[in-house]
Amino acid sequence: MQSQDALQATVCLGWLHYVLEEPGLAIARLPKDLVAAAAQTQTTTPTGWTRVCIVKGTFLKGSSQEKTGAVEESVTSFSSILPWLFSKPIANESPQFHMWTEHLLVRLCHLSDQSVEIGEYTDPTDALQAFRFWGKYWEATAKGGRTEGTNAAKYRRLAWKAYYDTLSCILCHTIPYEPESSTDPSSEKPVVLSQTRLLQRAELKKVEAIYESLLLKETNFPKASETNTEMEQWTDAVMRNWRCLCGPSWTDADLGAGGKEAVGRGVLDVGRSSPVVYHIAHVYTDPLQSRHKNFPLYSNSPTSVYCPCLTC
Repeated sequence: MQSQDALQATVCLGWLHYVLEEPGLAIARLPKDLVAAAAQTQTTTPTGWTRVCIVKGTFLKGSSQEKTGAVEESVTSFSSILPWLFSKPIANESPQFHMWTEHLLVRLCHLSDQSVEIGEYTDPTDALQAFRFWGKYWEATAKGGRTEGTNAAKYRRLAWKAYYDTLSCILCHTIPYEPESSTDPSSEKPVVLSQTRLLQRAELKKVEAIYESLLLKETNFPKASETNTEMEQWTDAVMRNWRCLCGPSWTDADLGAGGKEAVGRGVLDVGRSSPVVYHIAHVYTDPLQSRHKNFPLYSNSPTSVYCPCLTC
């Protein structure tokens, strides 16, 4: 049984190997399970710094595994600490704890993105669990505690992008959606499809709003001679989700108040608060079809949503 000082020293040595670009040695030095290693120390309650070392060591382990190409093992290492991370109010933790937690969660989000090839190492349900932990961290640190740095805001935004892209992928590829489990033991009744879809739509809408806000705040909409790939990808995702939600596989009951008409008006609201409609007009319309230059989102029928693919 080692002391907490020994555990802290082990993590320190792992960190030295990591910064010296020796990921293999870092993996060998660090325990397989930092939480279990801390539980085996002589003191039953970890000190504040030991708690930091648990998170730091887990991040170093997972990141080193990723550097050596062991991506699946990396995801496993990052995910193993999630229940422990949120076993106590994270807002009360130290700045160092927040920093390493954010590094770990952001990296796990990128590796869990189901819309890109690297996401193949994560099951969609596990991916959503990781993203929801990221959302909990975001809410807990809303009043302070987030990492500061040159690229910190960008990486946080890209974590939300990965979350949104994953939800979009699940929606448009009809991948089974697993709602977040309730903590209320009395609500163990099976969730019917319409209820599941209401929850799915609500989660997509929430993440969409957060990512949109960050994207507009932290990036500049390109001029006519410029491009902004992230903005274009975001616009494409908004329109793709619109078509999926308003397609034949979803009903008005699945979408809640207002049904498909409300979804269409929601896209219009996005356009009013951002350059989305401007981009859509350029991407989805034929320059020769001048009748579309004003991009009417609705036809004469108040319930008819204009489809930007121009083939419907």
